[in-house]
Amino acid sequence: MENIIASIDIETTGLDPHRHDIIEIAILPLDGMLKPSDTIQPFTARIKARRPQNIEQKALEVNGLDPSDGEEYHEVLARLLAWLEEYGIGTIDLLGQNVDFDRSFIEEQFPELAARCGHRNIRDSQRLARAFNDIVLLRTGETAFGQLGLSDLRKALGIDCSREHRALDDARDAALVYRTLLGKMNADWRPADMRQSLQAESPDGHDSCAVCDDESIMEKIRENDFEKWEMEKECDICHCRIKGELFDAHRRDRPLEWATMCAKCFGRYGIRLGIGYGQRYVEVKDGEFYLVDGEDSTTEE
Repeated sequence: MENIIASIDIETTGLDPHRHDIIEIAILPLDGMLKPSDTIQPFTARIKARRPQNIEQKALEVNGLDPSDGEEYHEVLARLLAWLEEYGIGTIDLLGQNVDFDRSFIEEQFPELAARCGHRNIRDSQRLARAFNDIVLLRTGETAFGQLGLSDLRKALGIDCSREHRALDDARDAALVYRTLLGKMNADWRPADMRQSLQAESPDGHDSCAVCDDESIMEKIRENDFEKWEMEKECDICHCRIKGELFDAHRRDRPLEWATMCAKCFGRYGIRLGIGYGQRYVEVKDGEFYLVDGEDSTTEE
């Protein structure tokens, strides 16, 4: 049986899982980079409300759904169990926006699914945004996001909005918001005091090398305030002493793991350069590396 990560979203007839019903559900399997899976199709369903007498009109105004539309509950449950069996899904690590709300309804109304959802590796785009707010507040005295709703986060991050309050669209957008926030946190994580300007003149005592002989790289370093690492670096994969250039990047074989790599290991295990993927540094003098590539989120392979 396979362990997967999946973004999940539901639409309901109210806020109480003991009184109100799930009337739409979407489970969007993700790959190791938290993008929609190419190998496992999403599960979606519209479900007829089983307790129409308990419907809260405000909930329907938000999601715009007709609670009398959809399949019967037992039909959806049968399809859900068949989907889990078809793809050999054993456990699901959940991702979502305010995922505790979704989980509370799933535990009450789809216990067969809840039994496969782990408790430890939950990813929540709203919680991550709150943590990002705290980081920015500590650094600047202001927060990055005024509101933490999914539509608010999408707008603040410049993400094109799909249809709001439809389960599959919101599941897809929650994963995109989470992934975008990770990229921003990774790009901004290192302390500002590690960023220093390079003097225009060549450093004393540094032997000529291919990097310093590359005038285009040296010109970029002279004209910009690049991030600098001033320490001996060892490749996290092959453990060689890194000389010339290093890469700080996600590993292709372990996509959620970040590593410092030599050029050879980046060629084998790196994904690409760009925010959230990897950055390239060059050594200008012994043990002193400057960031030259990978801060552009549009950088291609």
